[in-house]
Amino acid sequence: MRKSFFRHLHPQRLSSQRVSFFNTFCLGGAAFFFFVILTFTGILLMFVFLPLPDRAADSITDIDSVVPFGRLFRSLHYWSGQAMLLCVLLHMTRVCVTGSYQPPRQLNWLVGLGLLCLTVALDFSGYVLRWDLQGRLAAVVGTNLIKEIPLMGDAFANALLGGDPAQPGGFLHWYVWHCIVLPQGIAILSLYHFWKIRKDGQVAPL
Repeated sequence: MRKSFFRHLHPQRLSSQRVSFFNTFCLGGAAFFFFVILTFTGILLMFVFLPLPDRAADSITDIDSVVPFGRLFRSLHYWSGQAMLLCVLLHMTRVCVTGSYQPPRQLNWLVGLGLLCLTVALDFSGYVLRWDLQGRLAAVVGTNLIKEIPLMGDAFANALLGGDPAQPGGFLHWYVWHCIVLPQGIAILSLYHFWKIRKDGQVAPL
């Protein structure tokens, strides 16, 4: 598996048709590029952000006005997140238009759907962590949506989010999901996605 991964990730030769920009518009690569920026800026922001519901908003203010280059890195983090989500949506649209979800790529299509869901969750959880009025309302909406799952909604929401996000324990759950669980999931699925693209072959030009 390991040898196969590196062999398909870095093949000895590729046809000019497959490396054409108009084949894929590099949307998948662009999404991963923005994910790398998100990871780098996110690590820097973790040093100064306080994951407590009564300190989160003040932390954002301090990052913007007190921390050296804080506003720059937070802006890069925010806009990279929006750009990544846009690239993933456009990438999925391109896959649908070109029929790239058809066999033998149906498994990779499901992986791509998983990456889309994780990207939306990453963007949403980051929105909540600002903990301003909009962030608090978003947390309520997200929690209530999970609770609408039949039979197990309340239990699933408590296990997933740790209860009320206005309490330190619940807010910490959002923080861990945003900073650790979701990024690791995206990184692992992305590497598998890239390997599977090489293995299955790319699509024909539009």
